Amino acid sequence: MGAASYPSNSESKVKWGHYVICGVLYLCIVFLLLVSARRCANNRNERVGKLFTRLCIFAISVWSTYALVWAVCYEYRLFSVDVEIILFAFVLFV
Repeated sequence: MGAASYPSNSESKVKWGHYVICGVLYLCIVFLLLVSARRCANNRNERVGKLFTRLCIFAISVWSTYALVWAVCYEYRLFSVDVEIILFAFVLFV
């Protein structure tokens, strides 16, 4: 989702277009993880399927949190630079 900030000096429509493209690709990855890959893991073994589901939910939660932190810090400038660094470091190490 951070790639949407690439055209920072361009028109707002182009910037939001990139954001939408990134969002659609993110949803495709989430779909592949939760449906196709999960089905494959469940076919292998029930324990493997449960572990894979837990790891997928954790990964998707972290990715979504990173996107939210990026949107709040970069787009809306609600926090100081120090708070931004702490938030990104927290999400990175989680």
